[in-house]
Amino acid sequence: AGKTYTMYGHEGDHRGIAPRTIEAVFAKLRDLDAARFCPVVSVNLVELYNNNFRDLLNHPARSAYGHTSLHSTHMGVRRESRAGECATNLAQDIVVSGVEELQKLLQHGIGQRHVASTVLNPDSSRSHMILTISLDIFDKESQARFMGKIRICDLAGAERQKKTGATGEAMKEAIEINKALTALG
Repeated sequence: AGKTYTMYGHEGDHRGIAPRTIEAVFAKLRDLDAARFCPVVSVNLVELYNNNFRDLLNHPARSAYGHTSLHSTHMGVRRESRAGECATNLAQDIVVSGVEELQKLLQHGIGQRHVASTVLNPDSSRSHMILTISLDIFDKESQARFMGKIRICDLAGAERQKKTGATGEAMKEAIEINKALTALG
């Protein structure tokens, strides 16, 4: 359906929502008075695959055959009382200094994501992927701290099992994808 293309796109004028958001964040930070404000940007990237979270920026690289290790660290989910939001408690936040560094991390993480060929799509996302960009800006003059988060979520493809011809592990993936999409509403 083109969800991943819309979210990440390609280089140049075909950039997706995530690269454009990253560029906009750093453009706004460049406009701040550097003598007064100290901004820190950090990022994490997780996938929800078969009902398990996995940190895509802190995971072994793919093997020479393109397979990802089946071993992954189980990530718990907790509710943060101050904001009332759910958060993965083991995702590694990585501090980044600019657009290029964040784009490289994003490309690395996308390369770790579970994808598979289906009858309907040769590069079907088999997991939901959540990019979190955290901003922490300290105002030296007022001694105030401003914090915020931007979350960009790329959902896996919802495909009817009868149309895809999925069986075995692929069927299990499809069931988990559809359950997660149903939970989102």
